[in-house]
Amino acid sequence: MAVITTLTSPVLIGDPVRTTGASTDSEPTLTQVNGVNIDVQLELKDAGFMNGRGTTTERDALVAANGMQFYNTTSGTLDVYAESAWQHIFGNKGVQYAELTLSAANIAAMFANGVAVIAAPGANLAIIVHKMSYQQFFLTGAYTGGGNVYLNYGATGAGTNYATTSNGIPAAFVTGVAANSSIISVDGTINSTTGLVIGSVANTGVYITNSAGAFATGAGTARVKVWYSIVSTD
Repeated sequence: MAVITTLTSPVLIGDPVRTTGASTDSEPTLTQVNGVNIDVQLELKDAGFMNGRGTTTERDALVAANGMQFYNTTSGTLDVYAESAWQHIFGNKGVQYAELTLSAANIAAMFANGVAVIAAPGANLAIIVHKMSYQQFFLTGAYTGGGNVYLNYGATGAGTNYATTSNGIPAAFVTGVAANSSIISVDGTINSTTGLVIGSVANTGVYITNSAGAFATGAGTARVKVWYSIVSTD
């Protein structure tokens, strides 16, 4: 079983003065080349390695040096101090996936009231959409009217806070009978030239909506799939 030593200040891995502690599996080992310490090897067969961890405020209070790592519990990211500044290098969940089925009532109403796809992620966090796919199923009748379908930040303000490219899914794909059971996909704003100010959509959910006007008279459903990431805005 590994012995865990709690320290009250940062440890620079590779510093022979500060790398203290022991394990029943093996001792921390300093490898030397021409008398210079170049590595620390710590082998634990029944435990993992734990980075320093704490909130953004606690991270910023550290006396940091380039190369230092710290797990940020505020943003859920592994941060590294590089070029004299803290930077996020890994998110806590990577690329995530959401799926929902739109009823006929959802499709008809989503122009006025967007349908929630991804919940607001929390303070100082933002949703970045990579891609959305849309599959239309017709039952007894095709839709008429409507407008292009896309993802939007927030349930209202259609056409002002795109989470996918502004052209979205063409309305003709929803209204055309020939589109039955076919699939079409669009890029998220992150992959487009639309641009996105991350701070402006912090802690904001993503909704599916459409432009121009409501769809009418249809009886079909649709399946929406979204690939996205959650990133820090600080």
